[in-house]
Amino acid sequence: KKFSTPRGDADDCRLLCFIAFSCTLIGSCCFFTAVCRSPGACLVQLGRAERRRGYEEALRHAAAITWTSPEEAFNWWGTKGTVIHELQMLGPERSKFCTARRQCVPMFDHYCAFLRNSVGPGNYGAFFGCVSSAFLCCVSLVLAAAQQGRTGILCFFAMVALLLGAVLLFHLALAAFALTTWEMLQISRGRPLPYLLDEKGEYRNPYDRGFLRNLKARVFGELQTGLEDLNALSV
Repeated sequence: KKFSTPRGDADDCRLLCFIAFSCTLIGSCCFFTAVCRSPGACLVQLGRAERRRGYEEALRHAAAITWTSPEEAFNWWGTKGTVIHELQMLGPERSKFCTARRQCVPMFDHYCAFLRNSVGPGNYGAFFGCVSSAFLCCVSLVLAAAQQGRTGILCFFAMVALLLGAVLLFHLALAAFALTTWEMLQISRGRPLPYLLDEKGEYRNPYDRGFLRNLKARVFGELQTGLEDLNALSV
C-alpha cells in the first residue's frame, strides 16, 4: 500500500521548499556582494600627511614612556586611534590593518576565509544577510525533511543550521554590546583597545546606542563614509 501525504502537509512542504529556494537566491546575492565589495579603506579621510604626523607623535609618546608612567598599562601610545606600522600612519578608532588585503579597514570586524575578503562597513550587511539567509534556508529544509520523514537530510541540515545559528547569535550578541569581532577577541584576551577605556583604564563603550540602533548601524552601514573610503587602496 502506497503512503499518501495529506494535502495540508504537501502544501506546507511546498511552501517550506519555496522559502528555502528564495533564501538560497537572496543568500547567493549577499554572498557575491560580500565577496566583491570592498570592506572599506580609510587612507583618504584625513590625508596621508596628517595621519603620518599622528603616527610620529604616537611613536614619540611611546618612546617617552617609563615604567612609572600611569598610562602605560592601557594606552602607552597616547592616542585612541590605531597605530598602523605597516602603513606608518595613525588610523581612526575601530580601524585595523588587514594583512590579507594590505589596507586599513575602518571598523574592521574579521577576515572571512569563505569570502576570501575582510568584513567591514562596506560589506558587513551583505555578510550578515548571507548568514541569515543560509540559516533560514536550512531551518526550512529541516522542517520539510521532518514532514517527509527524511532522517538523513534532516540530520545534515540540522547540523548546518546549528552552526549558522551559532554564528548568527554571536553577531547579534556583538550588536547588543556594540562591539566587532576583533574588539571582542581583544577583550577576551585581556587587552581592550584604548578607545574602549576611560581615563582610569576602565571599560566604557562610547559606541553603544542600544541593540536596535547598533544592529542598524552595522547592517545598513550607518558610518557616513564616502565612496572613496569604500575603495580598496593597496600598498
